[in-house]
Amino acid sequence: MLGSRACKSFVIASLPLLLLLVDRVGCEVFKLKYQVGEKLKYQVRANGVVQMQTGGLTPEIKMPMQIELTAIQSILKVDEAGNYTVRMNVTGQAQVTTPQGEEKMKLPESEIEVVLTPSGKTLSYKVIKPEKLPGAFGGKMPIDVSALASTTLGFPEGEVNVGDTWEFKSEVKVSEGKTITLSGTGKFTGYEEKGKTKCAVIEFEQSSPSMSALMLSLMGLEGASGTSRLRMKVWFSTELGRTMYQEGRYDDAMTMPLELPGGEVKLTSITAINFAIGLVEQL
Repeated sequence: MLGSRACKSFVIASLPLLLLLVDRVGCEVFKLKYQVGEKLKYQVRANGVVQMQTGGLTPEIKMPMQIELTAIQSILKVDEAGNYTVRMNVTGQAQVTTPQGEEKMKLPESEIEVVLTPSGKTLSYKVIKPEKLPGAFGGKMPIDVSALASTTLGFPEGEVNVGDTWEFKSEVKVSEGKTITLSGTGKFTGYEEKGKTKCAVIEFEQSSPSMSALMLSLMGLEGASGTSRLRMKVWFSTELGRTMYQEGRYDDAMTMPLELPGGEVKLTSITAINFAIGLVEQL
């Protein structure tokens, strides 16, 4: 029961987060070039698995998942300083196989509005349609996904040359009284064509505390710990000023002690998600 509930919660929380990292670019080479009124449609396809075990006490549980999301990014306005107001609407569905069988679910629609500088720095964000979790947490997400989604990956402000690397670090408030640290590295590796568009290629690695452990702690289950890791490759068109494609992998490893009549055992959860995000239409 715990595994199925935790898995569903993680599915709903994780992929919109990954998707909303699209177009968080931040240097002179990679400036955003939006037009007021245009809309960008991105498609996300992801597949992964959650593995859970209790130190051999029970059989290992594997829960495969497939997720499809659509995001419409609308450019609402640009101010005198060149900052963009962008609204992102996310919808989608997921298929999860639990010990009780296969389950298909429609992911709750969510929508946020962010103000971005031309270099991709987030100045502010607000929630238009909160991401909801039916049947749990009073219908509200325990983690502020919008705060995570609105945080840049940490691109440098200056011009970046091929081969340059950089580090980034951010403190993000994800719930009342709870702040986590996101840190990692970026590297500008060169140029490639994606479709018929010449793109700069950027590789990222980002680490943070385990999102699975954080979800469990906010469900009132204390003692969980672990780490999350995001590796991502981005194809960015410097001519068009937007992300054309990205792919990557998200890994989360978590352990939590459980007190049972026979003594303490450790619950171990390993999540691995491969994803691809592509710009499919410019309206």
